[in-house]
Amino acid sequence: MKKFVVYGAGEFADIVSDLIERVLQYTVEAYILDDEYINAVNKYNGKEVVPASMIKEKFSPLEYDVAIGFIGKDMFNSRKRVFDLLKCYGYKIDNLIHPSAIISTSNIGDGNIILENCVIGYNVKFGNGNIMWPLSSANHHNIVGNFNNFAPGASTSGGVIIGNHCFLGNNSTYNNKVTVSDYTFVGAGAYIAKNTESYGVYVPEKSIKINKTADEFY
Repeated sequence: MKKFVVYGAGEFADIVSDLIERVLQYTVEAYILDDEYINAVNKYNGKEVVPASMIKEKFSPLEYDVAIGFIGKDMFNSRKRVFDLLKCYGYKIDNLIHPSAIISTSNIGDGNIILENCVIGYNVKFGNGNIMWPLSSANHHNIVGNFNNFAPGASTSGGVIIGNHCFLGNNSTYNNKVTVSDYTFVGAGAYIAKNTESYGVYVPEKSIKINKTADEFY
């Protein structure tokens, strides 16, 4: 049986741990945090919390796999930093794929976390360290780079290129063959009809409250 340590502690670490243990039936042995975040408790979910400087000493890459259990709010640069560090140490960073996901390609990198009812379509090239939240999809002939976050319900059309370190908001949609450039942030409900600019932020018009009450409608 595979044994994992999870790098991170918090809500996303809980989701990753649940996927590892309850769904995939592996074990989580401990949690890893950057040294500056270690506190006096040194326990998370009843398991040991180990400083990152001791990871190789305590958990040999020959015996343990590592899952990255944090998202990173710096457009996922910190995920890349940890991914590269773990690879340098010799750890295997498996893809963690919920069994309800539909995967129609074998061209997938390492360290992707793919949650419930996601779709990766035919002839998709899918990189490293991506997160796909429930009901998101990368459809046929997409090229998806590294360290992107597909929020719930984000859906691409055919031939879309997603760069690196992009955030695709809840229920955002993408026209055929558009390119989403590196470090693009797309807000919830947006429709991307044309190529984006690197570091661009794309949001739809906001919902407004009108001068009627709900029972006048329903």
